[in-house]
Amino acid sequence: MTMGKSSVVAALLVPVACGGAGFAQGLGKPSPRAAGLKPSIKGLISMGNAANDLQDAFSRPNILSGYVINVTWRQLQPESAANLDFSAIDAALDKVRRYNSANSGHPMRVVLRVNGGVDAPQWVKTLDGAPGGIRLRVNAYNTVDVPRFWTASYRNAWRNLEARLAARYQSEPLVAQVSDAECAHTSDESYVNPTDPPSIVALFKAGFTNDKFKACLVNSIRDFDVWKTTRVDFTQNPFENLSVKTDAQGATTGVFGPLDIQTTIAIMKEFRAALGPRAIISNHNLAESPFPENRVLYAAMQRLGGPIQFQTASTGALRPDGSRTGLLKDWDGAIKVGENYGASAVEVWPSIAFRGAPICDGWNPTPDCHSKVDQSECDGKPVAQLRKWDAELKAVR
Repeated sequence: MTMGKSSVVAALLVPVACGGAGFAQGLGKPSPRAAGLKPSIKGLISMGNAANDLQDAFSRPNILSGYVINVTWRQLQPESAANLDFSAIDAALDKVRRYNSANSGHPMRVVLRVNGGVDAPQWVKTLDGAPGGIRLRVNAYNTVDVPRFWTASYRNAWRNLEARLAARYQSEPLVAQVSDAECAHTSDESYVNPTDPPSIVALFKAGFTNDKFKACLVNSIRDFDVWKTTRVDFTQNPFENLSVKTDAQGATTGVFGPLDIQTTIAIMKEFRAALGPRAIISNHNLAESPFPENRVLYAAMQRLGGPIQFQTASTGALRPDGSRTGLLKDWDGAIKVGENYGASAVEVWPSIAFRGAPICDGWNPTPDCHSKVDQSECDGKPVAQLRKWDAELKAVR
């Protein structure tokens, strides 16, 4: 059932039995922050890749203003909560320092993005019971194990992780922002649920409910209070309700939908009210022709004001018939949409092979260009065009 604006926030504030300091503070009260809040990244940001190799930055230098360091929870704490391996993050930061040394006129700062869910370590996946097997939304043939991310045990483990990361990188000037992906299943987009019936049934069998999911999203906001001077980006999408129906013969099936934009708007407002200027409201599906529900979302983001960031939709790859798999068809149009809705930064996909197929229309030179892709697309966008986008985004107020 879709909830109205007046009642949704109260309904979402479901208490979670977690220990630790800071929980006495209400969500509506902004968290304290030091006077030295790090400035937000403005301009073009690379979404990077799992290797954190900065290939796209080095292939087209003096364009990007930011870079996403992508790490998994499994990399950081593979065995237990007792230890934390910082090596993947430190190695990526060293590469950024080398890049900045070589390109001092246009240096980059970073977004630290830790993916949990399917990328959580095995000891997390078994907290409060066996993980649920769900199919990847982008590939329904692959089933992955997802932990019970809506539980108090998972939340406590995540809070501990964030506290230790903040203790190490809070004073690192290169780390401009971190991503709230605490409640995400299979990516950094927390709101994205599986759509196929078997996966939905598996989630509910593991104890998932829409209300628990909403509570997870709301409670995650306060779990980033430890980042006192570092901004937090939280990717927003229309809330996707799930349900399980039983027929007269007793057979169950999972049902996807309906979408609930009002719940998303309420959570977004809580995020901004709680974190104030530290809260970066974002969305990862920017295209020149947004879906109707995204237009409603973007307008709500704009009303709340900056900082606002987007990530472009995928440019995708070529199909055998010459069509493209991605939603992004017009870079200039997409960047302009982002600017019109108040974005001061846009994440861009690197031009790499997309699930084994040649990328189409990437922004930077494609290292493994395919004979089926026109050379003009392999060469990336003109430098003047890229610098224009970066400058326009930095000028957004």
